[in-house]
Amino acid sequence: MKKIILILGAVCALFSTTLFGANSVLKELDLDLKSLYNESINLKDQNASKLELNSTKASRAADITAALKDKQSSRAAEQKTAKNIEKNASAEQNITAQITPDERLKSKIRMLIMSDFDKSSKAGIVLVKDANTSASAKASGFKVVFESSASSADLLLSKSDLVLVNAGLDTAFAAASLSINNSAGLPTAFKLDFSSDTKKFRRLLDTYRGAVAARSVRIFMLGDGEIKSMDESAPASLSSHAIGGLIRAKLHFGGLIISADLSKISGYSTEQKVNAFLGAGGDIMYFSDSAEASRAADILLKATQNGSISNARINKSFERVGEVFNIKESKPNLPF
Repeated sequence: MKKIILILGAVCALFSTTLFGANSVLKELDLDLKSLYNESINLKDQNASKLELNSTKASRAADITAALKDKQSSRAAEQKTAKNIEKNASAEQNITAQITPDERLKSKIRMLIMSDFDKSSKAGIVLVKDANTSASAKASGFKVVFESSASSADLLLSKSDLVLVNAGLDTAFAAASLSINNSAGLPTAFKLDFSSDTKKFRRLLDTYRGAVAARSVRIFMLGDGEIKSMDESAPASLSSHAIGGLIRAKLHFGGLIISADLSKISGYSTEQKVNAFLGAGGDIMYFSDSAEASRAADILLKATQNGSISNARINKSFERVGEVFNIKESKPNLPF
């Protein structure tokens, strides 16, 4: 019986040892599996990081390549622009070199003649009174004076080089016109209306005197009237007392002076009108009759050729015209 008990105890001990060993093996196996799982997770994360890094590198490389292409394209465009500028400058120099002194003089003279819009006119500057005609004249290559009623709509829609405000004889209206014209950013011009009413005329001059002193007025266009007390022998547009004495000397005005409509002045030949107006100190002669405007251009050219009117006198008026209409002497508008 003792032997049987000893044998059973030995068997139980052996079985217990076997179970304990198996349990230990299972625990070690579980640890190994967990370790392998963690390693696989780490490898997966590492691979994902590598892929993201590679993607970022590829994206940066693409951005750098695109930037280099843009830079090369910009350089090519700049070089092309520079070549075009150089080519245009060279072409302009060639054109300028081809303009003879006589052609240059003719161009300057035509800028001293103004007429109503007529494509066949020899005048370089035309006077218009509505926006549609103004745009058409400008498209035809003329410098355009738009005679406005001083409303802001006229000023903004005229598409002209110059807006002429009819200030009349009312001081308040003249001041309002000045304000409107300046707010539109256009060269300021007034129509100097001569009248036999000396008191009103003096009031008007007070307004102009202040505007001239402030350099707000750049152009005067003479009206059709006369002041007998100032000049009994000639209308204002042909009067040295009105232009040279009053506007130039007393008002100290050094800007552009445009005549009244010389076509409406009777008792004078076209040649007498040209000589009297320029001799008095005026700059642009206005003829509503385009045929007379053409005759005036021819007369003025002959006068410069025979020396009765000097080139210096033409150049002085052309400088004033150029300042107002933004015309460069090196390249007057050709042809008219």
